[in-house]
Amino acid sequence: MSKAVRTVFAAGVAAAILLGASPSALAENGVAKSGRTDQSMNGLKCVNEWFNTYGGTKCAGSGAAATEQMWRLHVACSTQTDYTGGWHTGPGSDGFECKFGVQSTSVEFQ
Repeated sequence: MSKAVRTVFAAGVAAAILLGASPSALAENGVAKSGRTDQSMNGLKCVNEWFNTYGGTKCAGSGAAATEQMWRLHVACSTQTDYTGGWHTGPGSDGFECKFGVQSTSVEFQ
């Protein structure tokens, strides 16, 4: 990690502490929290990813069942109310920025 990156990272953690978040909401052992999961239904595959404060998904698929499959994004935020997006049909994407950190991102199918 370069000195510039360390400086920016440290400033972000310090700001989060001043705003009331614990350092673990942003980092664990100096590494940013992130993750990825895949979900699929009826040929529609959604790749859910989160990094620090942002969580989002990208859904792709073809065929009649995939293009008609309904889904919505759910982002589990740290120290604030979780985000549940509006319903989408077929391929597309959605994302949300939490104030302090993301615990996970998933898709709900209907």
